[in-house]
Parts: sequence; C-alpha cells; structure tokens
Amino acid sequence: MPRAPLQSTSSNRTGRKELEPFQRGIIVGRFLAGQKKADIQRAMHLPYTTIQTTIATYQSSTTGTSSSRIGRPEILSDADKPQLTEEIAKLRYEWAYVRKDWTYEQWSKIIW
Repeated sequence: MPRAPLQSTSSNRTGRKELEPFQRGIIVGRFLAGQKKADIQRAMHLPYTTIQTTIATYQSSTTGTSSSRIGRPEILSDADKPQLTEEIAKLRYEWAYVRKDWTYEQWSKIIW
C-alpha cells in the first residue's frame, strides 16, 4: 500500500475564527438546558475543546464575550498627540493667511 502524501508544509498558520456571540449563546443555552458537551459538539459541528472552553469561560466570567487581546502597544500616547486648541488653530490660520498669495518660488524655499 503506497504511503499517503503529507499535507502542505506552508509555514503560514491557518487563521482561527472566533465564535460569534450568537454561537456562544447557543452553546451556553444548550448546556444550561442540560445537554451534554459531546451532544452540543455533534450538533454544532465544532471541536469539543471549543465547546468546553466556551462553557468554562461562561462559568468563570458570565459575560459571554472574549477577553481583550494585549496586542502591540500604541506608538504615541494621548500626550504625544494633543488636541487642536483654539489658540493653535488661530496661529495656524494666521500663518497660512499671511502666505496665501505666495508664489511657487517662495513656497519652494520652505523645508517641510
């Protein structure tokens, strides 16, 4: 018997899909109605561990939502990007108003 070919060896991980809140509600509802986890798994065509984790998350938090991800921290804080105040807006307007009739040559001398 010939050996079965191996699966693709792509180094890219396949993306996992997060359950919709509706699906989570169905899982928790079935569990609260007395269905066994294995029965829920067969009916919803999801991995058993997904059912188990969803129920465990519900029992520990009762929010029914995923926890927030840490992710990459923001590069700039709110202090690094302050709001445009009226004073700054006025200064910008005055700067632009003085230069509204400048020629191309005058503008080309400014380093941005």
